[in-house]
Amino acid sequence: MASINRIEFPSINCRIQLMLAFWSDQTITTVCPSATLKKDISMRKNLKIYNQMNRLPFGDKLFSFVVCRLAPYFGSIKPKVTVLQPGYAEVTIKKRRRVTNHLNTVHAIAMCNMAELAGGMMTDVSVPVKSRWIPVGMTVEYLKKAKTDLTAHAQGDNIDWKTEGDKLVPVEIKDTKGNLVFRAEITMNIRFT
Repeated sequence: MASINRIEFPSINCRIQLMLAFWSDQTITTVCPSATLKKDISMRKNLKIYNQMNRLPFGDKLFSFVVCRLAPYFGSIKPKVTVLQPGYAEVTIKKRRRVTNHLNTVHAIAMCNMAELAGGMMTDVSVPVKSRWIPVGMTVEYLKKAKTDLTAHAQGDNIDWKTEGDKLVPVEIKDTKGNLVFRAEITMNIRFT
């Protein structure tokens, strides 16, 4: 995998193409030949890309847009990854008509989608570089009606990421007042390659 150490791009389109190339393992030089690249395998590629994009104006929005292009179902909730680091991730969504139910509250499945994105992104940047993971189960609790914008917090500091097997990833979703409206426990299966 290649990582970006210094980037000089002529346009935002080139940045998006480079990010898509990283995620899809395309040859970088054919996508954006003006990028300066150097091999570095000490960090997961999603974390490298997030850290690079986060330095740019609207970088978190750009990163979230690319995530949704690569996993289109997440785009249905228009999430924004606001924090991404080993052991922790934060994802926000706005309460808008597209994610509401007949009660005018955020739909339960939109919150499940949000929890899976936060838990998955946190897992991806927490596991060792030479490993793979996949969600294999999710247990959820709907605790209160979600009437506002929401923030999902995936906390993995207490998880042993250096071993294989199933890991239980807790995700909590809170409203703008800080009320806990949803809780999930996602089972992530981790295998070393």
